[in-house]
Amino acid sequence: MSKKSDIKMLQLFSFIPKDIVKSISSVFSKTDENKEFEFIFFSKKGTYMNKEKYILLAKYLKIMSKTHKFINTNLTLDIGYSSDNNVYRISVNDIKNVRNIIKNVQNINYVIYKRLLYEMKTDKSLKLLKKTKNEEDNIDIDNLSLKARLSEEIFVEPSENKILNDLLTGKTIDLETRNKLNENIFFRLKERTSLFIEETDEHFIRIDLTMTKTTKYFDKLDEIRPNYELEIEYGVKNKKFVKPEHLITIYETAEKLLKITQQSSFIVSTELSTNIVQYYRELINQDVKFTNLYGRQPVSLEIQHATTEIPNKYALSDKADGDRHFLIIHNLCVYLLTKNLNVKDTGIVLDKSLEKYNGSVLDGEYVYVKSERRHLYMVFDCLRNGSTDVRVLPKLMERLENADKIIEECFIFEGQKGFKYKKPVLNDVFNIEKVATFYGNEINNFYEILKEDMKYVKNYPLIRRKYFMEVFGAKSWEIFRYSVELWNRYTGKTKFPYVLDGIIYQPLEQVYEVNPSNSKLLDYKWKSPTHNSMDFYIEFKKDPKTKEILNVYDNSLNNEEDEEKSETVRNQLYRICNIFVGRTSNMREQPVPFEENYGVSEVYLYLKNGDVLDENGDVITDKTVVEFYYINDMNIMPQKRWVPMRTRFDKTESVERFGRQYGNSEKTATRVWRSMVNPVLMEDFIELSKGNKSYDDKIKDMNSKISHQLIVSINKDKKYYQKTLLKRENLNNYHNFIKSIIIYTYTNKMYNSNIQLSVLDYSVGRGGDIYRYYYTSVSYVVGFDSDNNGLIAPDNGAISRYTALRKNKPNVPKMYFLQADGKCLLNYDDQIKALSGMDSNNKLLLQKFFSKNKPEVFDVINCQFAMHYFLQDEQSWSNFKTNVKNHLRNGGYFIATSFDAKMVMDKLKDKERYTVYYDDTDGNKKIFFDIVKKYDIKNNSEMVGVKHAIDVFVDWIFEEGNYVTEYLVDINFITKEFAEIGLELVDTDLFSNMYEMNRQFVTQTSKHESKAETKKYIYNSCSPYYDDTEMNIKSRDYTFLNRYYVFRKNVKVAKDLSGGGNGNGNGTINFYDVEKFRIPDMSKYDDEYSLYNSIHKILVSHSMIPKSVKIIDFVENMELELLQDHLITPEHIQQIANNISINHLIENDVLEPVIDGLNIYFIERDCNGFDDISYVKCENVNSDLTKNIILIQEGKLYKPIYEIDKIKGMKGLFNQNDIIDYLNKNGNKL
Repeated sequence: MSKKSDIKMLQLFSFIPKDIVKSISSVFSKTDENKEFEFIFFSKKGTYMNKEKYILLAKYLKIMSKTHKFINTNLTLDIGYSSDNNVYRISVNDIKNVRNIIKNVQNINYVIYKRLLYEMKTDKSLKLLKKTKNEEDNIDIDNLSLKARLSEEIFVEPSENKILNDLLTGKTIDLETRNKLNENIFFRLKERTSLFIEETDEHFIRIDLTMTKTTKYFDKLDEIRPNYELEIEYGVKNKKFVKPEHLITIYETAEKLLKITQQSSFIVSTELSTNIVQYYRELINQDVKFTNLYGRQPVSLEIQHATTEIPNKYALSDKADGDRHFLIIHNLCVYLLTKNLNVKDTGIVLDKSLEKYNGSVLDGEYVYVKSERRHLYMVFDCLRNGSTDVRVLPKLMERLENADKIIEECFIFEGQKGFKYKKPVLNDVFNIEKVATFYGNEINNFYEILKEDMKYVKNYPLIRRKYFMEVFGAKSWEIFRYSVELWNRYTGKTKFPYVLDGIIYQPLEQVYEVNPSNSKLLDYKWKSPTHNSMDFYIEFKKDPKTKEILNVYDNSLNNEEDEEKSETVRNQLYRICNIFVGRTSNMREQPVPFEENYGVSEVYLYLKNGDVLDENGDVITDKTVVEFYYINDMNIMPQKRWVPMRTRFDKTESVERFGRQYGNSEKTATRVWRSMVNPVLMEDFIELSKGNKSYDDKIKDMNSKISHQLIVSINKDKKYYQKTLLKRENLNNYHNFIKSIIIYTYTNKMYNSNIQLSVLDYSVGRGGDIYRYYYTSVSYVVGFDSDNNGLIAPDNGAISRYTALRKNKPNVPKMYFLQADGKCLLNYDDQIKALSGMDSNNKLLLQKFFSKNKPEVFDVINCQFAMHYFLQDEQSWSNFKTNVKNHLRNGGYFIATSFDAKMVMDKLKDKERYTVYYDDTDGNKKIFFDIVKKYDIKNNSEMVGVKHAIDVFVDWIFEEGNYVTEYLVDINFITKEFAEIGLELVDTDLFSNMYEMNRQFVTQTSKHESKAETKKYIYNSCSPYYDDTEMNIKSRDYTFLNRYYVFRKNVKVAKDLSGGGNGNGNGTINFYDVEKFRIPDMSKYDDEYSLYNSIHKILVSHSMIPKSVKIIDFVENMELELLQDHLITPEHIQQIANNISINHLIENDVLEPVIDGLNIYFIERDCNGFDDISYVKCENVNSDLTKNIILIQEGKLYKPIYEIDKIKGMKGLFNQNDIIDYLNKNGNKL
């Protein structure tokens, strides 16, 4: 297709009159070496680019730069002087350079400018540039808020302008002239990112994205709110002339940028946008003072709402992680209106026969489905059906029927099926389980049809109504049973096309009333704790003198934890962030500190690569609105409990433009805060959904918390934080001692034929066992947990502990940490639903270690104090067993600790709860730990299966009044169930027996230990637990409820050893024998490229290539492509084997070949513990120079093997020998 035909297809020409197009071409033709042609965006008065669009465009430019387009970023300060139509500008790189130049001069504009003119004499980087704008060469395209113009820029001498010449030569300048100079001199700070679309010796086309601050007062630059600018620049070089096709490229680039800024495939003109917003206001009678969507706002579900409001009055639907939009039909065209009243054109044009639907308004969520590369618009209410205002209809389901009618007639396109909503058939005797099952099956059908419809007509958003489950009032627990059904379907086998982050409850009988004070019933939103969030306006603490943001060193050391804990926080930088919410007074909103009296208004945010980052890796900046979630964990410092999720650009824009929406309002924030510190959990819904007595008991339990003081003062909080550290020390030390015994026994290579073992840490938490894995020299560890914060917490999370360990200890094994829910199957498809989303790194790790095709198997699965959560129901337990079966190697060990069911049941034999109290330092009686019976077992001697719950409160872990539901773990049941998946019990005992068995060793023998480190760990840390202090006695009551378990997976019939060996038979080689072979430290390498790294390591260690040669250079020299391990195929490995060719320079500049190709052997243990040997051999003829290397393969992770030669040392590059003969005999070609 020619450029001429291309231009006719561009949308923007439908908005530009032909005479304007002709004028633009005329101005464009005047471009020369000194005159640049520009397209300026957001040029119309009243239009502007907000920060959200700026960030969006910055990401777009970065992506575009990967297609070999040159990009650069620079920070400059322009000091300009306006005179007539000219601007005389001096540009300085970096504002700090300006401060250095003018530090000894008066802060007066003309004095600063004069100093810079003087500096030009000696500093050749400073030049005076004159920019001339001719109004005749300015063409406005108001309908697109674009301007085309020609600007002339030439370097000149100060002598050209009389006033500047007088400044430079030191002539006396009168007061009037000085005042005029001060008035016309300005300072413009520019941070510009430039992407070259085209650049040749003859011309360039460049996109400039710039953040600017402009002021007439240099010392006010830091206080100025930034503006954002977007331009396309065009220039010619070397006296060349313009070419018409260059203008077409500029138009094409402009159209792409317009679509990106509008976030739509269809461009909306400024006139149309204004008309649609006005039309919307007329339809719903909205006052012009409202600058946001005028819709009902859900509030966070609190305990009192769950127990008293939603039963029998509400319907529920899923809450997608999307953006709230209104849909409007105007003149048969379909538009979307964002929260800030920006207009998007869907591109849908209805048939003329559907005119009756003009004026329709729907309320819904706009969701992007990445897998289908398209948007969904999911409707959850209807405001207008054509000319009929249906907001006045009190019945929600009736309003939704109006929405269904609009969707059915307007938005089911060719090939699409749509969904017919059906109601459950109700019999005389109401059966809640039948209704729940009906709803569940309909949800399955709904999403199957939705996914099928997404395959058709992809150029428009798919518009559908959400699936609602209404209650019928037959049972008070109906709403909770349906909530559990929805969530189970989402986290189960039903394939939802989008991520859910909660549940929405809408009243069945309530008109669409926006004002909460006029609304009898509110909408509620329930979110899991990690998704329950709050929006704050933030300001970073600044140096009072320099006004620059303070970066603070964290030198705190916490004596309650092991040595690795202290290293994780030492010398880390963080910023102090003050958080604010909005308070309205006298019709004016202002930011106020959030809950300042309770110690939660100040947040410590750690820096990464010099910036504070959100969960997506985007930079968080000062004076913006940021969404946070709260970690309700009393063991974390209050200032470290807030986690930033993302910047709310819509609210930031509202603050900057209108001085409104400083995060959540004060009232809303208080409600959300209450739901955070005393949350309603899915576990609560599960208990409530059981109905009858379970429902009554749970309601009573939840109601008892409503009157409890939900928020504690900062002083009490800090005291609690310190007291709990002391309270738990002896107990924690002893529990860690028992864990160490078990983990050291079953993961240490010295007890396993000197073979380094791989470990799967099932519910790794904050990585408390990381040091134990280090001291037992495991091969590698994969740890997962459903609580992502426990993994990423900067002060004592699993990742920060591991980073500190690597910094302070040599030869630390590789450890990988990811978020996953142990109650669901370990694969990406199931986990993405269970977690309601994840980042790309988490996805990569899931696919790397838990692939459906070839799941990783481990020598040991470690599950400390977590197994009780997986007995919640049959599905959770079944998934847990499947995970253990799939990922434990034959012959491998499963080790765990938990409460012992019989011990707990004995405590609760004749009572409903077992409570241990203590007296605090003020003499107040406090609960130390409390176990509440939630199960109904008549005979304590019978075997206990799944779903037998207890509520547990532990004073040193949970905030006062907060209980966690656990499930009884019966050793007999576990043994029977594990036998079904091939695991047999090999060791178990109660902690009480362990306590007595180790008494002599801990209290007497260990104090004579010669190694100070061992003595400190055992005698100093553990022996105090044998003292009969009041706190120890009460703590031991808790300790003695626990049991440890060790299971071994049965070894199947061994392979025929002729096909590979495990090192235990005759004639086999054990490559895991640390006396004969060694895997070198690879911690300095990037483990995503472990195959290339292993080869590089071997060649460097044998002086085949210099240490200074980096991986990327080595790969390029060998004419190979650097690929991550998971992308490598056998064909790539064959290319590596053939291409590795190395010559050494000897005397007289002669090249001597030392390697001509590699034979690469891979050793991988299968699920039975035997070696699978495969190889790829070089196809080159010169076999004398072909060398051999051996790599251990663990899934997609590779490590080099070195033979230990007592005479020659370590050897990783092999000639033909017995080892290679063995590998050839027992291996197979890859």
